[in-house]
Amino acid sequence: MKRDPHTSSLVSSMAEFVHRTGFGDLPDPIRRIARQHVLDTIGCCLAAARLETSRSLASYLMSEGGTGQATAISIPRQLPATQAAFMNGLLARSLEYDDMAMPDLHPSGVIVPVMLAVGEWQGATGVELLAALVVGLELCIRIGRAGYDADTRTSRFLQRGLDDRRFAGLWPGRLWRRGCLVSKPAELRTPSGSL
Repeated sequence: MKRDPHTSSLVSSMAEFVHRTGFGDLPDPIRRIARQHVLDTIGCCLAAARLETSRSLASYLMSEGGTGQATAISIPRQLPATQAAFMNGLLARSLEYDDMAMPDLHPSGVIVPVMLAVGEWQGATGVELLAALVVGLELCIRIGRAGYDADTRTSRFLQRGLDDRRFAGLWPGRLWRRGCLVSKPAELRTPSGSL
């Protein structure tokens, strides 16, 4: 995808990629691999369902209540989509059996739970879910690799303090009051400029 640096930004290019990529754009081998990632992630979730940490989170999420929107593996009723994604994300990553892409990324364990929860909540079709998964994996891996520092074997983003710990205790209300605002999708800015 070519982009004009005078009329577009990296964020707008990514948004265009997300918006214009559909199931019909995916080659057959990519469709097959995407299905395998879904099945593998669900298998990881099932394998971790009886762990103490999994049972503890399931108990907590059920006690929280909320409008049932999506299924969380090992929970007998639907949860709000965010809670279902959280539960399935914990399950997917708990045993460290999920897929891995260098540098030290575990993309399906993060993307599949969100894709399934939001997809169920919004009534997405199977082909819409697979297209969303492929786009999510593509972005996750490319952004992860762009931030990788081979010398320290860590993320440049983490080295600069651009992880969730930087904002611990500031989300959601206090972050806004401190002058941070989201000016474009996935682009965080402060009064002094981009982070």
